[in-house]
Amino acid sequence: MTVKIITLGCKVNQYESQAMLEALLAAGFTQAAPDEAAGVVVVNSCTVTAQSDHKVRQALRRAKKDNPGAVTVLTGCKVEPSLADAAAPASFQFMRLGYFCLDSKDSRPGHLVFNRSVSLKDSFKK
Repeated sequence: MTVKIITLGCKVNQYESQAMLEALLAAGFTQAAPDEAAGVVVVNSCTVTAQSDHKVRQALRRAKKDNPGAVTVLTGCKVEPSLADAAAPASFQFMRLGYFCLDSKDSRPGHLVFNRSVSLKDSFKK
């Protein structure tokens, strides 16, 4: 399976993205070419400012558009800190993405997994 990592933000995010890529390559993934659709897209986010938060939302939309059917993973500081206390069967609405449920099978402390249960209608022009 191919993977693509989109990095937004500081040098720490750049380092973490490189470490994630190395781990994924070691696990058998191959890195997608820049113009190639990937099976998995990781968006390593930074939301220190309103502008950077906007860039994260743009990157997520573009990742979904450019990689149809891909598993999209959001990591970094865009992920809400309050989710660390989430417990199954809680559900959450992630802004402009849909409703998600905590996966009680694959989640563990420090590594939560959420499954989309309902998508939100995306009717604005792109």
